[in-house]
Amino acid sequence: MWTNNKTSNWLSSLSEQEREDILDDARKNAPSMQRSIREKKENLFLEKVKLLKLRGEKKEAQEQKLYTQKVTLTRKLNEIGGLWMNDGDILAQKTHLPSQAFKEALITQLQFRKSVLHCKGPREKFQQSLKGRPFTVEELEDNLKSIILLNLEAEMEDEPHIVYHDISDAKDKVETSKLSLIKKINEGRNKITVQQQARLLPSFIQDPSKLVGKQIKHRCREENSPEVSWYHAIVQGLVKEKGKRSIYRVVYEENEDDAWEFPLLVDFGKGDLIILD
Repeated sequence: MWTNNKTSNWLSSLSEQEREDILDDARKNAPSMQRSIREKKENLFLEKVKLLKLRGEKKEAQEQKLYTQKVTLTRKLNEIGGLWMNDGDILAQKTHLPSQAFKEALITQLQFRKSVLHCKGPREKFQQSLKGRPFTVEELEDNLKSIILLNLEAEMEDEPHIVYHDISDAKDKVETSKLSLIKKINEGRNKITVQQQARLLPSFIQDPSKLVGKQIKHRCREENSPEVSWYHAIVQGLVKEKGKRSIYRVVYEENEDDAWEFPLLVDFGKGDLIILD
């Protein structure tokens, strides 16, 4: 910059006295210039801190809004008999609920599946209206049935397929096939239980101590192994209370001499934990 601005050439063209006067003024002004630069840096830093704080507050407000929404939906779901899992549950509620109450219950079931369970499906299937026209009770019922069926089919696609072997190989693989089938059935049951218990998560986040003393099934991966399995355990204590990220002390049936610490509510939210009692 010194070379490009030709400052050196310009100073050389001045008389010795003029050059000394300019350099002397520069020395006198240097502290104020440094102070000005420092103040600008401090102001920029404070502006950045303020911006980060505003972003954090906005994110926190959004998280609080989502949490409040989930708590409200969970309360509404409990009032209408929990999560409806099939056409039989829908028919049972339709039989004894008045038409308007049944319509509101259908909306709650759809909103819970969208906001809490994050079920798959076209966006309009979860809505209360389309292009300004409210859905009828019959349309809402059809939408709920299609969402239940769509997610059931998605779960079945995720399941490993059973492979049938030639009779000559069967004797060597019968036991393995039995174990695979049992595991498949248990996994299917666990998935249904996870869906049903998802509505409990907001209440545990609100009061993490409620999980202490519970018998649980915890899905974990063994160290240095790709296989994931369910293990029975008991929640012995609350190590650190921090909402959804609360840390719990856990003892497993397979190794009762050792205690482990995990953020169980995080695993609960991921579908990796089932409460047994």
